[in-house]
Amino acid sequence: MRATFALTFSIVAMTVATVAPASAGGDCINCFRREVSPPQYGVVHETVQVRPAHTIAHRIPAQVGVVHETVQVRPAAVVAHRIPAQVGVVHETVQVSGASRGWQRSYDAHGREILCEVVTPARYATVARTVVTRPEQVVHQTIPAQYGTVARTVVTRPEQVVHQTIPAQYGTVARTVQVAPASERWVQVSPRRERVHHHGHHVAPRGYAPQTYREPSYGPVTARY
Repeated sequence: MRATFALTFSIVAMTVATVAPASAGGDCINCFRREVSPPQYGVVHETVQVRPAHTIAHRIPAQVGVVHETVQVRPAAVVAHRIPAQVGVVHETVQVSGASRGWQRSYDAHGREILCEVVTPARYATVARTVVTRPEQVVHQTIPAQYGTVARTVVTRPEQVVHQTIPAQYGTVARTVQVAPASERWVQVSPRRERVHHHGHHVAPRGYAPQTYREPSYGPVTARY
């Protein structure tokens, strides 16, 4: 079997070698077509970061309110009041002159001297006199403290700063990418019985893919000696 395959391959090689020079003006035995494929592109969608994460500081102002409280308007005090003395008039009997005893000389109708002992009673009179009915005095008066209600503004909550973290934002973008590069290959086509005109020498095609090449099908070869 190996001898038959070697003999067959030798005959085929001789046949190709014999036909190749004649193909310049003869029949087409092996024909190849050059196919050029342009690069292929596609659209891919990618997730990209539109805006990075950042932190924002919010200032919250202080809150104030009004409170009412009782305060002392005037403290307690002690006041001294001076009460002047009171006076009045009193009537009393006083002795104007005291009783006395003496001799009183007189004459009777005949001109004779008469001595009489005379007793003079005391004399009294009523006089008015101003007297102090109530002496001067000082009275201390305690004045209690006075209170009132006042409104006062106070800070119910101090100012504060709150930091808010805003996460990053993402979006989807479409991008055109090359899926496959441009390619070139030689594809074997069916032989045609036609005249092939060449300019210049016959050049074998280059770069054709070996996987696309197919061995020509030959019938049974009979070796002749």
